Amino acid sequence: MQVRITYKKETLHHAPEEERIEAICSATYRKLLEMVENGMELMDVPDEFRTAEIYLAAVKKRWDALQYVPEEKRTEAICWAAYRGLLKMVKNGMDLMDVPKELRTANICLAAVKKQGDALYHVPEEKHTADIYWAAVKQNGLALRFVPEKERTEELCREAVKQNGMALTNVPEQLRTSDICLAAVKNQGAAFRYVPEGKRTTDICLAAAVN
Repeated sequence: MQVRITYKKETLHHAPEEERIEAICSATYRKLLEMVENGMELMDVPDEFRTAEIYLAAVKKRWDALQYVPEEKRTEAICWAAYRGLLKMVKNGMDLMDVPKELRTANICLAAVKKQGDALYHVPEEKHTADIYWAAVKQNGLALRFVPEKERTEELCREAVKQNGMALTNVPEQLRTSDICLAAVKNQGAAFRYVPEGKRTTDICLAAAVN
């Protein structure tokens, strides 16, 4: 997008560099914020005047202004503002894949899996936490498949099958207790196929039949 900014009836965009810097220098902080009000105007602010506040103002207005923020200047606050705007626009946690891996902070990752549990697939391994696992399976029980098997506790597996019975297929064999299997078939009768034969009690069979 081509942006033109006028200053004292002159087109700042086409003004000589010295005049452009002088005009910006004489502007107040609020003027600078106005210049980046729609985010894309960030392109016309000389590098030496692109402060953290200017970057933040830009991405708060338009999340895609993040592309004009140098990677070394992308603080968590800036990335969070950009990603929050993105989530508001598309309402899809899977857009986490479009956030550079080094900027996928714990807060951003948590927000993503709360929107869509399967976004756990795009959470960097070093950002994996119990809170993120729980948020993911509460939103979508099938996200259990993206939780490392050693982290699939009995409590987490129970939560997953309560949300989606078919998550039973991702519950380790040793954790397919009668309690968890019953919770699974109560949510979805078709999960009965994943119940070990030795655990197919009368209660589980009846629950599967009516669900």
